[in-house]
Amino acid sequence: MMAHAGEQAAGDGSGLAPATVAVAVVIAGSAAVIVVQLLRSILLRVAGIYRWLSPTRDAPASRAAPPQSDDFSTPKRGQRPAAAQHASTTPGTGLKSLMKQAALAKRAAGPDFVPDSELHLASLRSTTGAVLGLAWSADGDALAAATDGGSLQVWRLPPGLDVAAPGGRQPPHSSHELRQGASDVAFGAGPSSLAVLTRGEGGAPAVTLLTLPRGPHGDPEPAWTRHGAHAAANEGRCLEASAGSKAGYPIIISSSNKTDIHVYSGTGEDLGTIDTGGFENYAAAVSSDGRWVAAATFTNDVKIYEVAFDRQGTFTGLHKAMALKGHAARVLALAFSPDLGRCATASADGTLRLWNIGVRYALAEDPKLLATARLPLALDPKLRARLAWGAGGVIALSNGHRLAFFDEAGADLLASVPDAHTAPIAALAWCPGRLTALERPTWTLATGGGDARVRLWRSPERSAGRRV
Repeated sequence: MMAHAGEQAAGDGSGLAPATVAVAVVIAGSAAVIVVQLLRSILLRVAGIYRWLSPTRDAPASRAAPPQSDDFSTPKRGQRPAAAQHASTTPGTGLKSLMKQAALAKRAAGPDFVPDSELHLASLRSTTGAVLGLAWSADGDALAAATDGGSLQVWRLPPGLDVAAPGGRQPPHSSHELRQGASDVAFGAGPSSLAVLTRGEGGAPAVTLLTLPRGPHGDPEPAWTRHGAHAAANEGRCLEASAGSKAGYPIIISSSNKTDIHVYSGTGEDLGTIDTGGFENYAAAVSSDGRWVAAATFTNDVKIYEVAFDRQGTFTGLHKAMALKGHAARVLALAFSPDLGRCATASADGTLRLWNIGVRYALAEDPKLLATARLPLALDPKLRARLAWGAGGVIALSNGHRLAFFDEAGADLLASVPDAHTAPIAALAWCPGRLTALERPTWTLATGGGDARVRLWRSPERSAGRRV
């Protein structure tokens, strides 16, 4: 019977010796461990690539903030660019953004489009992408640009340099990588003092005052930084600085795309926040003496606030002073005159208006309308409109690819350029002094746009309006 049972077990093959089973278990377990280790290695590599290409989550609130000097640096030799190292604080390092930046760099390196206008003097190439903001130093020797590639571009135009000399040589130029991409720039008290509006920590816009190196080498050094200039969900739209104030320091304003405008002193003191009360800030400006701050919002009027000081130069507050009323549609751009007494506004109603704001507003005297002109171009609210009032008496207006010049005396059209850039213009800035162009002093306008170009234009003659 026992023999019969053994034969039955051998016949159906279902019985295995214990030693055989143990060996099989060991082999299977070893194979499983090897497979798990391989999968873990693959996942770690994939995660590393993903972290390098994509922004990570914000750091916990309890984490110590990095030193301010870490916000602005140029990668050392052999070091990965800061934008890749600090993806958590630099939006736009994903694969799509990298492809966009590569396309912009290729466009910047390609042959230049020459505008069909006798006003065009020269083109300066941005090496890192679309130009978002422009600013001249008070002496006109430096032109700074903020680019969406996360860098600060600075051109030096010393006295005697002919910006339109034959041969097209580029002026001395330096590029400084910022760990948090810049969206606008404004010069402060001197040619080496530059305010920058960045995305900041955790994506919240920040304002930093930089000290630029004297020569072509070296990195900007931060004098101060104000993190959280606007909420993380808001976009930093505009940064401007005055030449001075009653206190002696410049007034720096930072506007978001919502309704807040932050006001700072040139020493970094937070002077307060203006709530414009509209739906969206389209434009903001500060007068060159630091007294007035103007805002164009979703409404048809422009609100003007006073940055008030007492006789000793002590700041006393921000007060609403007056409003510019009369447009039939929302105002999209504005600019103060260099003589401080006037303001220009451009509206979706198709008009440019010039205002006298040198009134006794404390006695309820209203601003006076000086001139109204029909615009040669319909302003598209989806594209940023820009106004800049030059010391030579000419007002520049841009929207999309187009550029127009008006006489400050009566808002007469002096010239228009339908294709000033091959991509929408994002920034305008008049040089505060004359530059040498074709061997003669010339009032010069700088424009920057999505085509990774900064173009220089001579001011048209203040005579009968004509198309150039």
